[in-house]
Amino acid sequence: HRTGKHHRKLDRNTTFCLLVLRLLYCETPSTFTPDPVVAVNDIAHHCTAFLPDDKKIDLAEALPLLQSLKLIRAAGGKTLRPNDGEQLIELLPTLELAVPETSIAELAGRLQTDYSTTRLPDHSTT
Repeated sequence: HRTGKHHRKLDRNTTFCLLVLRLLYCETPSTFTPDPVVAVNDIAHHCTAFLPDDKKIDLAEALPLLQSLKLIRAAGGKTLRPNDGEQLIELLPTLELAVPETSIAELAGRLQTDYSTTRLPDHSTT
């Protein structure tokens, strides 16, 4: 929500993680579950692919916050363990509401100006 009690400002770390999760939501087909499932290692790999070597994303901070916002959840009803690379995360359809497809390029552009040496791929057509 842009206004109201559900409006929340996220820090750069969590916003960047949200963008990566939204891109993964677009790219990952759902197979045996209704929602796409990715491993924490995959999320970390995508985050490092976007950022320069001197910048790091703290998934241990970002993933629990995004889970509390009902954007992701641990697959199979398990407890979220963001430091376990094998942990599977369900990407929920609410990601589409948090970052609509038309806003992905805008969000990526804002993050790119924050990390001026970062080169984000163009996913505006996904």
